Amino acid sequence: VFHPDKHIDQSKHSQAQEAFGRIQEAYEVLSNPHKRQIYDVYGRKGLAAGLEVGDALRSREELRREWEEFRGREAREKAEAAVVQRGSYQAKVDLRPALAGKGLPGVTHPGTLFKSVSAQ
Repeated sequence: VFHPDKHIDQSKHSQAQEAFGRIQEAYEVLSNPHKRQIYDVYGRKGLAAGLEVGDALRSREELRREWEEFRGREAREKAEAAVVQRGSYQAKVDLRPALAGKGLPGVTHPGTLFKSVSAQ
């Protein structure tokens, strides 16, 4: 039914071709015990990434939990990278009044007075 060669109509042919590809992919995974174990633990992304099932002493649940923890860390790192600003910062401090011996009213330590601040 889903074989692309059975359909002459182009729209049905492309739908059948897509369905046939999914069926073929599922068969490859389900018929191979090694691929099926990887799929059971990591899912489709794990197969696509070429991941392997780890130590045989660990259960599928442990491996699945580790995979979820890894995905959570990956998502947190991605979110952090989006908000953490990196770069160089410059601050210009005008010390001319302090060096000239002029006191500034209300300023006890003129070295903390910022005239301008710029960031890159």
